[in-house]
Amino acid sequence: MTVFAANDEFYCMKDTDKFQICRPCNSLKTPCEETKKCKCDNMKMIKNDGSGELYGGPEECKTDDPFCFVYDISKCGDADYSSANERIDKLWLHEDREVYYSYEACDEKKQDRVGNEEFLDGVKITKDQMRVIKDNEVDLGEELTFYMNTHQECADECKFRSGLCGAWSFDKNEEECHLHTINVNCGQFGKQASDSNWISGYNQFNPCWSTKNDCPCDVAARQKKPGTAHAAGDGSTPLHASGAVGKVNSNNKCQCKSFKTRRGRTRCRKPACAKDGCSDERKCRKRD
Repeated sequence: MTVFAANDEFYCMKDTDKFQICRPCNSLKTPCEETKKCKCDNMKMIKNDGSGELYGGPEECKTDDPFCFVYDISKCGDADYSSANERIDKLWLHEDREVYYSYEACDEKKQDRVGNEEFLDGVKITKDQMRVIKDNEVDLGEELTFYMNTHQECADECKFRSGLCGAWSFDKNEEECHLHTINVNCGQFGKQASDSNWISGYNQFNPCWSTKNDCPCDVAARQKKPGTAHAAGDGSTPLHASGAVGKVNSNNKCQCKSFKTRRGRTRCRKPACAKDGCSDERKCRKRD
């Protein structure tokens, strides 16, 4: 079984069409890639089969073809040159480094934890909560929450707000979904707390993050929507949600709808966004 514990300071860049690379420093000016022993070096590359999938990280060691990508300076005796060096341009590596692959690297039990986990059971994300924006567009209100039946619904709500939502937390007892701004991606490990009542996770479309300190990309880059050249914001620090909700009149199409949870509790749920219904993205859910 792979254990993630070897190092805990990483700066990661992700281009879903090319690569995901995590390095121990945030600048390409510094050749900080180093290898003290034979292990995976926290790189994923786009497959060349047209599937659009990234592969070759430590998780690949659990597959039927157990290998992972390593640096050219790897201590692994079987390390060999990867075609990714030709297939993929502008890899986020120092100019002196190249991508190799190794099977022996999977023998190392202590691999690194590089953050941005899709699911973290028993963990609550504690900072950078999205806030409700009032109708005057100025006053910030209480923390933005949604009542949902499952943590997967919460994760999907964050995903549909890519460029604005960096992570989510779900209170399993209260069935409350909390969303976090893209600032939560920077210094992720310092914004988590152990709590068995919670499950959390990070938006898998995040283009960059760090486990400690600042992110390796700016706010404008973190606001970029996947698959487009457009940002979800104006490059300023996000404090509120584009899907936040204020008080509305009882005859408003954006009024929340009462429903029963699996635990038998009565909750008021924001309506799904629809052209013929509630179309104000500050007051509706982007998924149903």
